[in-house]
Amino acid sequence: MILRTLKLTILIVLMACKGAIEIEKGGESNSFLPFINSISDSTINEAQTFAIDINGSNDMDGDGTPLSYSCYYDTLDDDSVNDSQTCASMGLGLSFNSSTGAINWVVDYATCDTLGTCPGTIDYELKIVATDGTSSVEVIFKVTVNDQNQPPVLSAVA
Repeated sequence: MILRTLKLTILIVLMACKGAIEIEKGGESNSFLPFINSISDSTINEAQTFAIDINGSNDMDGDGTPLSYSCYYDTLDDDSVNDSQTCASMGLGLSFNSSTGAINWVVDYATCDTLGTCPGTIDYELKIVATDGTSSVEVIFKVTVNDQNQPPVLSAVA
């Protein structure tokens, strides 16, 4: 029993180092779990762009099955995001590609104003889910948006 547990533990550790965990049933491998690179929290200012490609160009699991991605968000800083608000519904200049996991968010001056937190900051928690159609994995990270003073706009004088 101890030897069998040790063998399984070593297999899981070795496979995790490669970025995928192989699932074994009766000694035969049958699937690789999807993988998401770790994503650090970020801080940006209004009028800047936040861009990230979740897995770079590696949008397949360990056995070559293509991944698809979903993106959800909320504004509660609690390390938990439910699936009720998709990133596509956020608006505010955010676009998300479900085939590549790429996020491009051109943060405009209305981002903080939308929730009435200005002046100051607003925290958005984003949850990315990667699936190969059988299994899924998710990661949650935070993007803090700092309110910025808008430059004045002069109206034409007649």
